[in-house]
Amino acid sequence: MEENTNATAGVETGAQSATDNSNGQGQEENKTYSEKDFQSEVDRRVTEALKTAHTKWQTEYETKLKAEKDEAARLAKMSADERAKAEFDKRVKDFEDREAKHNAERLEFECTKQLAGEKLPVEFASMLTGADAEATKANIETFKEAFSKAIEDAVTEKLKGTTPKVGARQSDAWLDSVRKGAGLK
Repeated sequence: MEENTNATAGVETGAQSATDNSNGQGQEENKTYSEKDFQSEVDRRVTEALKTAHTKWQTEYETKLKAEKDEAARLAKMSADERAKAEFDKRVKDFEDREAKHNAERLEFECTKQLAGEKLPVEFASMLTGADAEATKANIETFKEAFSKAIEDAVTEKLKGTTPKVGARQSDAWLDSVRKGAGLK
């Protein structure tokens, strides 16, 4: 016995979305799949995702393999001293790259701590992190001023109300009788 399963056609598997756009504006259309059809659609999408990932991995592997072969050929043409110097230079470069990455992560962490301490959104840490601690602090101060101003402007705008409209004199029977009794009318 087959059960009907509702599934959205726009479910993404990581490779691509199979969204049916009925009006061309990106709205998803719901389709009803039988359990067997649903499973075959999922299998198809997973297969597509795996093919795409495999192609990407294969390309990256071939690129790295070619670079390694080229490097090995270049090193083979060198003398022992030149090869040792080239390997040393490569290690120094790798170390400097790792150190730069570590410093960038540390600066972003410190920026996050400073933002939290200032009660500012920490989601902006990656954008506010500068080349060094001083630049990061300057970025945070600039952001703090702009953020506070934006909040103040938004609050002011929200608190602005519309002034009450004074229409033509409305007739109020009680008010009219009081005026008449006071001789004002």
